[in-house]
Amino acid sequence: MTDRNLILEAINEIDNSVFDRPFLNAKFSVSEDDIKEVERSISISFPLSYRMFLNFFGSGEFRGMEIRGLVPNKLFQDTSSSALTLNRNLQRDFDFPDDLFAFENHDGDAVSCLMLSWIEDGECPVILWDHSESYERQLARPHILAESFGAYFLHKVRELIAELD
Repeated sequence: MTDRNLILEAINEIDNSVFDRPFLNAKFSVSEDDIKEVERSISISFPLSYRMFLNFFGSGEFRGMEIRGLVPNKLFQDTSSSALTLNRNLQRDFDFPDDLFAFENHDGDAVSCLMLSWIEDGECPVILWDHSESYERQLARPHILAESFGAYFLHKVRELIAELD
């Protein structure tokens, strides 16, 4: 299944569950032009499945899972749902690598990140970066959570839905 289809499958599974989609709303989606503006400003390219997430959701919280993204009309402002704010804070407070882009904070101890230096065919792995672990060890042997953002997002959605059963 392509990463585009993984995001669409996650949306379909949310729609077919008893959950509401409080953060899936056209007013929160981020345009391609805004995504490109952010990419230029921070000198990175987002993987295709994360771009698709930004197009559909922007950012948002779903049953306790908060995926940070971009906030329309507030792209560069410090907001709690902004991945840019999260990454600026990580770089200020920790020795956070430039080739990682964090999008989910796990109680301040660790973050789920896109490993941008490993982009291949428009996608990159999602890794767990633990602030308490050795910087060198994590770069040498990253803890890979999923082969792509699309796979990670679908897995997280399925976990949340399974918790209802």
